[in-house]
Amino acid sequence: MPKKIVQLVGCLAAGGAEIFAVDLAVEMKRQGLDVTVVAIVHSRDALREFLERRLVQNRVRYHCLDKPLSSMSVWAALRYITILRNLKPDVVHSHCPSATAVNRYLTRFSCPDAKRVCTIHNVVERPIFIRMLDVMGFRSCFDKIVCVSQPVYNTFPDNQQKTIIHVTKDLFAFLHSDEERDLCRRQLGLSPRGLVFLHAGGMGDDRKNQTALLRGFTRLDSRLDAMLLLVGDGKSRVGLEYMARSLNLSYRVRFCGIRSDMARLFAASDVFVFPSLYEGRPLAALEAMVSGLPCLFSPIPPLIGMGENVSGVHFLPGTSANDVYEGLAHAKNNWWNPRWRRALEERKRIYDANYIGACVREYLGPKGYDLVR
Repeated sequence: MPKKIVQLVGCLAAGGAEIFAVDLAVEMKRQGLDVTVVAIVHSRDALREFLERRLVQNRVRYHCLDKPLSSMSVWAALRYITILRNLKPDVVHSHCPSATAVNRYLTRFSCPDAKRVCTIHNVVERPIFIRMLDVMGFRSCFDKIVCVSQPVYNTFPDNQQKTIIHVTKDLFAFLHSDEERDLCRRQLGLSPRGLVFLHAGGMGDDRKNQTALLRGFTRLDSRLDAMLLLVGDGKSRVGLEYMARSLNLSYRVRFCGIRSDMARLFAASDVFVFPSLYEGRPLAALEAMVSGLPCLFSPIPPLIGMGENVSGVHFLPGTSANDVYEGLAHAKNNWWNPRWRRALEERKRIYDANYIGACVREYLGPKGYDLVR
């Protein structure tokens, strides 16, 4: 009988943790495991339907516990208990603090024999997470606490449960995303000869540093045929759109919202810009490196760890608007240089090093669920 795994998320949305959980569930299903994805609350995110459809197409069970609410209701808690008692999973794996809180309390109550694993996806989760662990006794309640990168691991207190498994996703579409550049530009209504900068990231707060990106982009010569594509959504989007209008960037900046065709956007672009203030291990940066685009990364430890010794990855001097402008100006003068792009062989190497199947094997082994050795 196949092992039963539950992937527990706060909601299905366009965040890296949620996309990783879905890709992990799909790949585990392909490897013969019995996988169920459970979301605590219903998301209004535009990518939710795409993620739900992907789960259904791959025959992964999906349950949403509640209607659109900011917190979990008693009814949702009872439904979660019922789901676990019926499934009798071998492992419950939670992503993000809210799902981890549910995993800590309700999993123990409803399915005490299940192994409990939580993944910390971002360094900004650490202060919140540590307080939860200390005050509520979380550390003794999890078989494994998985950190997605070395910088996240380094910020977490030493204990025998913590380990590192690098998050990734299904990157195959991005390995060949540069083959139809002109066609993708025509489909997106972009100039065939203009310089296109691409940024992808959530707009829930300023961790992705989009305000500095807009202020840096506005300093580029307006006579330059350049366009900035911003992919993502969130509560800060309205403010960013207002800021773009106030900086007279309406005709040079396009807000693309949440997209399920990111490979096509990478194919249509010339440079990927990622000036984040903090990260865990961003999937958008992986997509960009596999796609072959020249990359401008902020000089923060997670991105340095991902991009150092990779051709075509360049680091901004800092995270201010002036630093972003310097990076954009440098890219404007060099993006066409073959040295700025990664050869297909190197892109394949990055793809192989971040293959989702290898990530699943790590989770099934002693580092994660300890189901196989």
